[in-house]
Order: sequence, then structure tokens, then C-alpha cells
Amino acid sequence: MPAGLSATEQWWAEGEARMGFGGVLASLPCAWVSDPLAMARAEYKPLQLAAAAEVGLRVPATLVTNDAAAARAFVTAQPSGAIYKTLCGGPHTENGRAVALHTARVDVAQIDESVRTTAHLFQQRVQKAFDARVTVVGERVFAARIDTTAAGAEDWRADDGVRFSVLQPPAATVDAAVALLYRLGLRYGALDFVVDSDSRWWFMEINPNGQWAFVPDLRAPITQAIADELQKGCRP
Repeated sequence: MPAGLSATEQWWAEGEARMGFGGVLASLPCAWVSDPLAMARAEYKPLQLAAAAEVGLRVPATLVTNDAAAARAFVTAQPSGAIYKTLCGGPHTENGRAVALHTARVDVAQIDESVRTTAHLFQQRVQKAFDARVTVVGERVFAARIDTTAAGAEDWRADDGVRFSVLQPPAATVDAAVALLYRLGLRYGALDFVVDSDSRWWFMEINPNGQWAFVPDLRAPITQAIADELQKGCRP
């Protein structure tokens, strides 16, 4: 942006650029992995969770609210505890320094009337054996087991000692993951799961633009699958 723009002028110019250039790109009859409008819609976590349940994935009990009393009641009702997670990822910087908002355990004492400020997502805590990242490209599925130290007990992204290994999810989970992409109109998605000690796979969320290169053994095959998907061209 040119120097000298006020905050209002910059906000307006950025919005015009997004709607103008973004609108032109969205109108092109080309192959997308995935269509940007479908990706934008799929970012909504409540929509993801509802769609995941519809295709047969196991979804933790979830509450989206700005009512402190409702939040306290929900947290109290969870026998294995509850977690809080952001609905949109949170800020990446504050006052020039990097920040991150990770999934965290929450108890009733932490919930006060400041909950009224905005929407919050509270969820049943699943006692995990390990995490899993399932990347779907078209109908091809790639999965990695994620083992963490105590630092990653609630969010593996907070753990510097995380370890990845390739694994094969249950057939029902594979089928449902592919079905979820079709339900959301996507051709690519990175799904996060928690697997408990009874080997049950719990769907946490899907990132329609999620990274894949951080799993070394899956980097090349996922890259090839994306290239193959682009070569298929547009679908009706």
C-alpha cells in the first residue's frame, strides 16, 4: 500500500483489492485445488463439525457461545474435562512479535463474564493416545501419526519434540474423510484427529488449505497427488 494512507483508507483499499482481484480469479473457468469460495465456506468450524458428523466421523461434544453460564455448565458436564480452541486461528503478531493461541484445557474457574465479548468454542476433551493428520487430495488419502511430549498434550503444534510416522487409518475413517471433502466442495483438505486408547478416531477440524510438507515421508507423494489433481482439470 502507498505510504500516507489512513487506517480507514487502507482498510477500504484492501477490501477493494480482495473483491476486485479475488473476484476476477474466482470467475476463471480453471481447475482449483480447491475452489476459493468453497475454501472460505469450509473455514467455519461449526460447519465443519456438523458436516463431519453427517458423513459418519466421531465428533466431540461442542459448544459455541458467548454466554458464561452456558459455558460453565458445558465444561462442568464433561467427565474428561474440556478444552478451548479458537474459531479462526487467532492473531499471528502483537506489537511486532509472533504470538500463537493454542488449544488449551479450561476449567470453570477460568470462565468469567468476559466470555460475552465474542463467540467462543468449548469442546469435550478427548484423552488421546496420539494425534493424526489425514491429508486428502481428491480421493487419495495420506495419514501421519503424531506423537508428542507433555508439551503437546492438548495441541501438538506447541511441542518442539513432536515425531511423525506414516500410518493407515481405519477404512471407515478414510471413506468418511473423502466424503467430507465432497460435502464441503473441496478437492484438498488437511484433517486433524485425536485417537484415544480404544483406537477410536475423533475428528477435530479440517484446514482446507493446510500444510503438508512438515511430514517428510509424505512430502513427495502428497505433492505428486496435488499435481495429478490439477491435471484432471475442472469437474462439472
